Amino acid sequence: MWKMGVLKVEIVLLLNLLLVSGDVTNNDVSEHSLELTQSLNLARQELIQETCRRFPPRYGLDQLPPSQLEHILIDEEHKLLYCYVPKVACTNWKRILMILAGKWNDTDVLSITASIAHTPGMFRNLSTVSRPERDYMLENYHKMVIARNPFERLLSAYRNKLEGDTPSAKYFQDRVGRRIIKAYRENPSNESLEFGHDVTFKEFALFLTNRSEEMADVVNNEHWQPITNLCHPCLIKYTLVG
Repeated sequence: MWKMGVLKVEIVLLLNLLLVSGDVTNNDVSEHSLELTQSLNLARQELIQETCRRFPPRYGLDQLPPSQLEHILIDEEHKLLYCYVPKVACTNWKRILMILAGKWNDTDVLSITASIAHTPGMFRNLSTVSRPERDYMLENYHKMVIARNPFERLLSAYRNKLEGDTPSAKYFQDRVGRRIIKAYRENPSNESLEFGHDVTFKEFALFLTNRSEEMADVVNNEHWQPITNLCHPCLIKYTLVG
């Protein structure tokens, strides 16, 4: 679990970045820290742009079905679009945005449960707006995405969704784990086939890399979908990259 001090740092960082292009200065953040933040953010933007030049997308933004933009949340008050990526602290960022947008009365971030943070409809998302409104927001709003080492993210998803005995893990073991075991394990036990509770990381990796058609409904789950499929960084120029 994140410590409150870490969360405060994240909030300061977000506010700092939001003020980078404005006229307001934050007296609590040193000028040197602001310069470092700007420099690092620009370097990340340039890395994305260089990678997209090397591997250009095969489609344009207008060719995307609206469902492909569901992960991009809208905070109209702060003119911010945030693309949330599961297993990259998205629960905590949703909590932060709820407080910043006045959707929660308490200032204690951890007073917001995960279930509340993920409540459908808490924020509008980019799939719900008209094309002209979408284009206006993409042109005029800050656009934020938080990334993570992709292998760390996959390991986190495996541990959180296919190991353990939490309700969330049980859900994924029943709906995904059982199918992985049936498809990729030789001579599985009846217990494994019934509960799907002991998927190995090797089996999980085979499941992700083979991408068989019969597994398409679960292999495309948001918790292990590549960030490029969720946030489309080659089509949307993110101004805040964490």
